Amino acid sequence: MVGFINSEKADVIIKKLLLIFMVIVVTAASFCGFFSKWSFRDDAGKSFGIEAMLDGTANRPFVYRQLVPKTSKAIVSLLPDQAKAKLEKNLQERKPAESIYARAQAPENYRIEYYLMIIICYGCFVASTWLLRSLLCEVWGDKAAGTLGALSFALLIPFLETLGGYYYDFPELLFFVMAVRFSMSGNWLALLILAPIATLNKESFFFFLPALYPFFRQKFNLKYSRILVVVSIMLSGLAYLFVRQQYMGNGGGMVELHLMDHITKLFQLRTYYVTSTTYGLPLGAQMFFLHIIFVLWVAKYSWKWLTAMWKQHTKIALVITIPLYLLFCSPGELRNLSFLYLAFCVMITYVIHDLLKRQYIK
Repeated sequence: MVGFINSEKADVIIKKLLLIFMVIVVTAASFCGFFSKWSFRDDAGKSFGIEAMLDGTANRPFVYRQLVPKTSKAIVSLLPDQAKAKLEKNLQERKPAESIYARAQAPENYRIEYYLMIIICYGCFVASTWLLRSLLCEVWGDKAAGTLGALSFALLIPFLETLGGYYYDFPELLFFVMAVRFSMSGNWLALLILAPIATLNKESFFFFLPALYPFFRQKFNLKYSRILVVVSIMLSGLAYLFVRQQYMGNGGGMVELHLMDHITKLFQLRTYYVTSTTYGLPLGAQMFFLHIIFVLWVAKYSWKWLTAMWKQHTKIALVITIPLYLLFCSPGELRNLSFLYLAFCVMITYVIHDLLKRQYIK
């Protein structure tokens, strides 16, 4: 027994378990920070409330984001009636979410589905953080910086979920990381399978696909890289047209215009002093001026050290994001800058890598 405990294999296993524990603890804290602020927008009614999303009556374009609701409903449909009744009774009596989070209001008709959605979203968050760590470690060749970069970004999620937080943001993050990993490794088949699935989670994945071109270009020639991006966009578009057809009769529209809101608030001083309760404290939110300074400093500090591939990815993502954000997103709704998440993670990880390196040298 002593020999086993002292063995190199046991050390590796324990270290891996400690790393998994760290990821679970950090993502759990962040998810709680998110869920305590927004739950699943349970009180949003017919516009995009969770019950309306589950029964398919929510307004467009929110109702298009059906991957998680339909997955949870499909799982529940497979449960035996007796097990379903027992589980529903248990959840109704214990109210594990409602008893902790003031905003949580599990729909009576979809109580099991609601809790399954919590599990699915948190599972996506853990998986995305784990894969993001792997990606960042590979980019900079530094496991310590890659781990700290991924965990740091996970903790920033409640700050990015401003003016609203939504269940489909967690699978979206996972799909972004997977898409970059697949394209960097040249696994075009996996990306082509992923594209329509990710689009069913959120249709904006369609616009993220061109930003993968620089990664494909490292593996394939110009012509083949372009073909792969175009085919993935076509598959994503077909998935969008399919889900759009299912909800043609729902209220709302394809988009909401916010350009004038952005122009107005851009020149208002109070735009840069907004606060919100995050992790139980009144901290900066939306376009808080210190956050802007922080992001600009990180970009300036790390930009020259990025590879040409990551610089090109960032530029493409930026060119796509800015007009979409100004036209269709509410001012300060940072979650709609998600196309830039991975580029920012790479940048902040470089800052950590450089600081650690300087410390080692000293």
